[in-house]
Amino acid sequence: MGMDAELIGIGPYSSELSEFMEYEDLDVPNGTIVIGTLVACSGSSSSRQLAQILGISAHNFQHHCNLDVTKINGYELDALARSLGNDVCSREGIFALHRAGWKFHFKPNG
Repeated sequence: MGMDAELIGIGPYSSELSEFMEYEDLDVPNGTIVIGTLVACSGSSSSRQLAQILGISAHNFQHHCNLDVTKINGYELDALARSLGNDVCSREGIFALHRAGWKFHFKPNG
């Protein structure tokens, strides 16, 4: 069985940072806690690649929540997101959201 995975973020909505979220065109009050999928991978190869970029093991569940953003390889994250056709996720966005109080989590499936 293959694995799919997502990089999800949870934090306060901010219209100033909406370009980095799925909520860009919605009427969401600033400060509302939202959950967003920043990267979605289909298949084991890209899912393991995402985990490696995040500085974790795809199979070590002890490290999937509250990721250490200092371990994220932002340049590789940009490249993976582009290869998946994702124009929302970027290293700039991850670090901007982190500074705004967002937490990031690796969510494997399979």
